[in-house]
Amino acid sequence: MHALVTILLALCCASALAGEQDLVRRDVEAGRIRPLADILQAVQTTHPGKLLDVQLMPGPGGQRWYAVRLLQKDGSRTEVLVDAVTGQEITPASRRPAGVLPMTELLRRSEALRAGTVLEMELESSPGLRAVYEVRLLLPTGARQVLRLDAYSGEVVGLPVPDRATLGRLKPLATLLEQIESRHAARVTELELRREPGGAPYYDMSLQTVQGRRLSLLVDATTGQVINEAEPRR
Repeated sequence: MHALVTILLALCCASALAGEQDLVRRDVEAGRIRPLADILQAVQTTHPGKLLDVQLMPGPGGQRWYAVRLLQKDGSRTEVLVDAVTGQEITPASRRPAGVLPMTELLRRSEALRAGTVLEMELESSPGLRAVYEVRLLLPTGARQVLRLDAYSGEVVGLPVPDRATLGRLKPLATLLEQIESRHAARVTELELRREPGGAPYYDMSLQTVQGRRLSLLVDATTGQVINEAEPRR
């Protein structure tokens, strides 16, 4: 019985991996993205180091980026981002939406962040949604607090809970997850239901492929449509 379960798991993993590779292959053949071999050749001519991992990921404006991770001789690791459509390397300045406050400026402006010690700070930006910083604080009492701050003003952003009418329109979660996992050949490992003020509810999801690669998606909770994935070029 144990041997049978092992074989079935292996077949499932192989099927998911094949699905992921097939999606990328079709995009390359259609000219929507550059072949990975070309991207790696260009990266390794300007960035020496041992290749660790490559991930196809969404950029902050809905672009498609290759994230190439390299191991340097001194043991440090570097990440190079390359536009999967144009093949151009992404400079640090273009990795964030225009007008977003730098973290240093946010720390100077925000009174809310002075209430505790900042443990973690992350910029969240996706097409159609206003960029925010999510900050985890350690308060003097030992408790932990999560704050979301507008990335342009530094003001605290509320997290309104959907009302009953909105909740009634949500797509069944099991159905939604089945569609997302099938499309991306990956398993959902974490999700959170959110809604920006005046906006529709959406799921913030983390997924992991059988290769161990991680994906982050924002998914409309009523339609099941991915809202931070680059659309194929025509």
